[in-house]
Amino acid sequence: MKESIVIGLIRNIAILLTFSILYDHFWASRTKVKGLAFKSVAGVFLAGVVIILILTPWNYDSGIFFDTRSVMLSISGLFFGPVPTIIAMVISSIYRIILGGSGAYMGVAVIFSSGTIGLLWSRYRPDWQKKNSLIELVSLGFFVHVVMLACTLFLPTEIIIPTFKQIFFSVILLYPLSTVMLGKYIIKQDNNRNTRDALERSEKRWQFALEGAGDG
Repeated sequence: MKESIVIGLIRNIAILLTFSILYDHFWASRTKVKGLAFKSVAGVFLAGVVIILILTPWNYDSGIFFDTRSVMLSISGLFFGPVPTIIAMVISSIYRIILGGSGAYMGVAVIFSSGTIGLLWSRYRPDWQKKNSLIELVSLGFFVHVVMLACTLFLPTEIIIPTFKQIFFSVILLYPLSTVMLGKYIIKQDNNRNTRDALERSEKRWQFALEGAGDG
């Protein structure tokens, strides 16, 4: 079971890193055009990523499986904001309910708690990147996944404790680490993009100054 947890997490992290690359091209590059329609499309896209994560889980028992949707949705709330994240939460929750199983209620609770915590973190700590982003991401990841452990209360009574014991160390150690990895990678992408944009603006001003000098 331990090995299946690690393998499942590795697969999920690979999907999350692919998502971060798409984030750079799909979301971060649109610095001006982010109307409601665009945000809605982003929400559907995010829901698709969450569903892919749900489809590549590690299984604990029949109807009970785990993946990194909590990482994905908390980071979504932090970087994408309310509209895309809420749409992703609703669509992925409907899909999880359709899948059914004894872990359905826990699955939905994890979806909504993770996305909500990410949104609240973004709202009430708007300058988190300007402080110590590493500590902020560690704190976010830890808090999200402590709540995820609490969501085991939505499981059938007879399997709450066995499930909690089985997933505790993975959820409390590996999941926050995944949150930090994804968050830092996206921050790095944003910084690289900002550097490129600043360089382009500087080159345009220099070009304008040279053309003006030529005209003079």
